[in-house]
Amino acid sequence: MKRFVLIHLAGACIALGVAATAQTTDVYVDAVNGSDATGNGSAAAPWKTITHANSVATQKALIHVLPGVYDAALGESYPITLKWPDVAGIVGVDAATCILDGGLTASQLLRVRMVDFDRNAWLAADLTLRNAKAGLVPEPFSWVIGELRAERVVFERIGVSSPLGNGPALLAYAYTNSQWIVEALDCTFSRCAIGLAANGIGSSISASANSCRFEDCDVGAQASAATGGGSAGASVRLEGCRIARCGVGVSTAASADLPSGGASAGADVRQSLLVGCGRALVGNASSSLYLEDSTVSGNQKGIDAPWALVTSSIVRGNAVFDYASTVYATYSNTSPLAAGTGNVDVDPQFANPALGDFHLLAGSPMVDAGHPLAIGGSDGDLDPLTLDGDADGVAQRDIGFDELGLVRVATTTTPQVGGTLGFSVQAPASWTWVLAFATATGDVSFGNWGGLLLDPNALAVVAFGAAPGAPSFAVPNDPALHGAEFHAQAFGWQSLPAPASFGNRVDLVIP
Repeated sequence: MKRFVLIHLAGACIALGVAATAQTTDVYVDAVNGSDATGNGSAAAPWKTITHANSVATQKALIHVLPGVYDAALGESYPITLKWPDVAGIVGVDAATCILDGGLTASQLLRVRMVDFDRNAWLAADLTLRNAKAGLVPEPFSWVIGELRAERVVFERIGVSSPLGNGPALLAYAYTNSQWIVEALDCTFSRCAIGLAANGIGSSISASANSCRFEDCDVGAQASAATGGGSAGASVRLEGCRIARCGVGVSTAASADLPSGGASAGADVRQSLLVGCGRALVGNASSSLYLEDSTVSGNQKGIDAPWALVTSSIVRGNAVFDYASTVYATYSNTSPLAAGTGNVDVDPQFANPALGDFHLLAGSPMVDAGHPLAIGGSDGDLDPLTLDGDADGVAQRDIGFDELGLVRVATTTTPQVGGTLGFSVQAPASWTWVLAFATATGDVSFGNWGGLLLDPNALAVVAFGAAPGAPSFAVPNDPALHGAEFHAQAFGWQSLPAPASFGNRVDLVIP
């Protein structure tokens, strides 16, 4: 086994969290050791409740939530209205330990209020929001525009068990002369009435989810628009998401409640898997559905809409029907076969669909059968989306959410300061590999080799060898490395220029 010394990148590593927001004032709350009576909101003397910290916050306070359950028994009074510019965001240590609990009696947990038209960005991160009618909701004030970003937030039992009725876990809302743009990154929506919602009334609104999971919800993601006397639009964009066991995976609906206006709603779903739902994708005559590089299989109904655009996707293996009406498809696998260029109707050869594994097997007819002109991006496993999966020297996108790669890197140990970080590198027999680290990600196409998902300006080659490989690295015992993140990717070849291929990227954090 080869062992290397980890290159000391502490000066260049990216610190996690939001401490880089220099304009904010840090305020701390601690459900276990804090005090609203004697604390001052510092790390050494934190407040006890978010409610109190919010009531005294000024100067763009960033509220840091330390581990604990923040509920009515502690003294929380939900909903808590967090007003910009007094409060710029609320962040926990991690979602597993920092929990905001509405006890099934709260109408909402967090309300976000903007008071100007400067398109200010607001952040919630590393929290669990659970047991309320609604989770994280912007206030529908006129003449405001805001951006709301949720990162690594778990929304659990929002709107489902509440006696107050159903509400969204995370809402993007647009009212006449106002707009909220909402983005969810690496969030989980579990057992919610509606996970992510974009609602436009007399205005237009968009919401996006990247690398999110929607599980056991009544509706995973929803876009709805009503005119309210003027035109309106609502859209949701999902990229790299997993939607499983929901009543409806993605819903789009638009209606005009006054004759003077019109409304439209849309969903743009890419690199995503929709499985085990009652209806995977739903739309009406005033809505649009676009599906790209995705897999819709194992649901009761696939696409339940008057029409949809589909490219490089698998829509088959759903119980009642795969698509109900008209599908405009290219380079896709549908049943029955859809008219269009490059379409097929064949067994996609999933790894183990009975156990929920919809990755492609080696030899699948989906490999290198997607759109031949598509380049760039990555799938949910951080494989470049355009790879040479059959070693014929030509890289082409696969059909479906999974890109089959010939080179794969994974960690075998957890990174620790002063510890040893191990990797496994897999590639076909007789191939050679190199492993690179970088402090930033990238997306650079190298033609038939696929994509480099590391920043070439922040990259260092750290190991090489014959496949398979098991390099390991000594992590320096340097406190400056705590909280640093870096990224790894391998490249393998039998001979150059072909066959050769990049592998997946691995994102790492040193705790």
